Amino acid sequence: MKALFTIILLTTLNLHGISQIKQNEFVLDTVKGWGTELMKFPLDFAPEIDFKGVEDIRFAPGWSKKGAEDFWTYKFVWMLESDPSINAVKLERVLSLYFNGLMNDVGKSKRMDLNEIATTKVSLHELWNNPVSFSGSADIWDVFFTQAAVHLNLKVIKRYCSQKQKYLLIFEFSPQPFKHQIWSAMDKIGLIEDCRL
Repeated sequence: MKALFTIILLTTLNLHGISQIKQNEFVLDTVKGWGTELMKFPLDFAPEIDFKGVEDIRFAPGWSKKGAEDFWTYKFVWMLESDPSINAVKLERVLSLYFNGLMNDVGKSKRMDLNEIATTKVSLHELWNNPVSFSGSADIWDVFFTQAAVHLNLKVIKRYCSQKQKYLLIFEFSPQPFKHQIWSAMDKIGLIEDCRL
């Protein structure tokens, strides 16, 4: 009985420690109805991306619902230990590694024929230099819901969080055109107080 109590206590303390670490690593505000996920670099599905830090994600309520206005709409931030020194070409490569790795990883878990998963194509152009920001698109193969091609419009902004001494890459994705209201909704998902301007 005493051994069982010790195991339960250690497990509880360990889980509490993990949740404390995660809580300290969130960089986006939480939003009612939007899903949340936090992952550490190196990412299991894309170890070739050699960043160190965390990815903090917010999924729109209809992210997984085919036909929903906010299908495949989400925002995430990479909070990185060092300056990623990105340009459009490097970011295209990194996002291709990210989505190809993700889709192949999920495809394997679903026992799909990986030859049927189309390669991601990312196209970006720099909008301005202060802050460094990009706009463009990613053509991905949706292994999650439709097993079909999905065209995502995307925006990226690079920022420095002086309070945490971390570099931020802020990503927004949606199949909707940039004038659609969903982009305003994503823009309203702010950074935690430590990283606001």
